[in-house]
Amino acid sequence: MSPIPTSAGAPGRRGGPYITGSSVTGGCVGGETSVAVEDDQQPDDLPSEPGDLSGARRHRHSASRGRRWRLDSHSRGSSGRGGHGRSDGRIVNHGTIAKGRHGPLRRWATRVLAAVVALAILMAAAMGALLLAVPSVANAPRRVDGYLSAHGGHPIPSPPPKRLAASVTAIEDHFVSAPPGIDIAYGALRYGWDHLVLGEPAQGGSTIAQQLAKRIYTGPGTGVSVKLTQIGLAFKLELTYSPSQLLSMYLNDDYFGDGAYGVAQASEKYFQRTPAQLSWAQAAMLAGLVQAPSVYDPFVHPNLARNRQLAVIAQLVSTGALTQAQARAVRNEPLDLR
Repeated sequence: MSPIPTSAGAPGRRGGPYITGSSVTGGCVGGETSVAVEDDQQPDDLPSEPGDLSGARRHRHSASRGRRWRLDSHSRGSSGRGGHGRSDGRIVNHGTIAKGRHGPLRRWATRVLAAVVALAILMAAAMGALLLAVPSVANAPRRVDGYLSAHGGHPIPSPPPKRLAASVTAIEDHFVSAPPGIDIAYGALRYGWDHLVLGEPAQGGSTIAQQLAKRIYTGPGTGVSVKLTQIGLAFKLELTYSPSQLLSMYLNDDYFGDGAYGVAQASEKYFQRTPAQLSWAQAAMLAGLVQAPSVYDPFVHPNLARNRQLAVIAQLVSTGALTQAQARAVRNEPLDLR
């Protein structure tokens, strides 16, 4: 079979000549030369019948105008990136496309997605088994009321006052209003990373629901079994009660130092106000006491209490509860400690 004539350039060269009309359109893309033939003006050298393809792979010939063919150049030593290979004379359908470079990437992405789905199913099954193993949380409000009664406190209603709620959630758990399980999953991952991967001592309950579960059900404990129980109880609490109900129970069941049990008693103790009357500066101060009331006691350690209050105000800005201008004004508000 004689080579296909072209008007200029070497056959098989990338970006080679294109001849229209009664000639051939040729060019090389990725190591393959494209040939287009107008069927009413085929060159003499290109066979028009299948039987004439003596040295080439046989394909069906179409009589439709403008049928495109590809001359597969697969030359020895050609890299497919600007290499100049010689054609071996095979004619293949232009619709045949070599494997794309994204094949391995797609396979890798599919495997990762399958692993993520399998892990999600496994975690859902484990959480379901954990929920069956832990007790009911229907008596949580009664347990909180009993705690307050034993210490002479009185509860605040749900929802808590806006400033107090924003201050406590900003510093303790800003995922409290997320769908059930989001903050618990974050806390569980944090615990697993710190305790199981890094080998550091287990941290306390990292979400409001987990801390409430620890206070009214499990008590202190850092073992894996205790932590898993707290996670299961916290998830049940989030499924049973609204975020505002959980936050009210959390504030009612907390100790704020100086003999103040519950946030209502703490507001009276420190500021001689009700929780609803607290300013932003006062609410931020009380929220800072939750972590360590004896350490941040404003009467005993005023500097530490002030630093903690500033940290709460910074978090209020981060969560969008306060603007920068409002935060500057809050920092300058007097506390009016009693």
